[in-house]
Amino acid sequence: MSKVLHGSETHHQRRALPIRYVVAFFIFLVLILSALILVWGFMFAHWTGSGARTISAVIHFPAARVNSRPVSYHDVAELALVAELQGKEDPFFTSLETTIDRKIMIQLASEIGTGISEEELRSYPLDQADIDELLAEVDWTVDDYRHYVIEPLLLYQTVDRDIKKSKEHQTIALAKMQSIIENIELGVSFADLALQYSEHSSYSIGGDLGYLQRGDFADGMDFIFDMDIGEVSDVLEWEDYFVVAMVYDVAEEGGERSSVGVRMIAIEKDDLSVIFDEYKKEQEVKIFTR
Repeated sequence: MSKVLHGSETHHQRRALPIRYVVAFFIFLVLILSALILVWGFMFAHWTGSGARTISAVIHFPAARVNSRPVSYHDVAELALVAELQGKEDPFFTSLETTIDRKIMIQLASEIGTGISEEELRSYPLDQADIDELLAEVDWTVDDYRHYVIEPLLLYQTVDRDIKKSKEHQTIALAKMQSIIENIELGVSFADLALQYSEHSSYSIGGDLGYLQRGDFADGMDFIFDMDIGEVSDVLEWEDYFVVAMVYDVAEEGGERSSVGVRMIAIEKDDLSVIFDEYKKEQEVKIFTR
């Protein structure tokens, strides 16, 4: 008799287990389906509405990757709204490109040891009346505006300034200057090279700066006053240029040198617009959206 009851309980238990399995399977199926819908919406439909912005702020779905750093879909969705207001033909991919560029800019800034402090970001003056309409249209706070608009602007300006101090990133300008020096060593006329290659306003007169006295030279260039006729300086660095100078004549007064005639060839340092394009080509960018 006990065996019969025991068998009956076992039979009842076996009938109850499949119900729990069905419920669990149903929940699992719903979760999988929801995940697939989200992935489809993010990857293929390029959702940028308020719902997608809220979900992507919680679920950190990557829209792309720069080297090992993910590019947040949420950031792309936020900027896509602005691109849409600007009438861009493809707001999503316009904002995706912008967000990727920003990620690369942050990496470049880190490499050269620069960046934007929170104090700099907060102290940047804003005209509230000018941005109120935009904030309302895209549902942003002032902090959002600072993060998505002001911070990239300040970072660009800072990197553009500091990149000129990094010789590691001045390879194009230094290569031009090296070619000029090689031509000088081969005996090519300094004036002709200045006319052809110098990017200073004096190029049109063969780089002729006229006769300069000792106090006329820029900081760090006083030694040129004591150079011999025909002597060419090493490459000098100004804020915006790489420079080589040559003394072509010496004027004396009372038996002493009073001034020297100087020619100069100046090559502009590479600015960020040049460097960034080359730097970007070297990065591994993987886009997940289609």
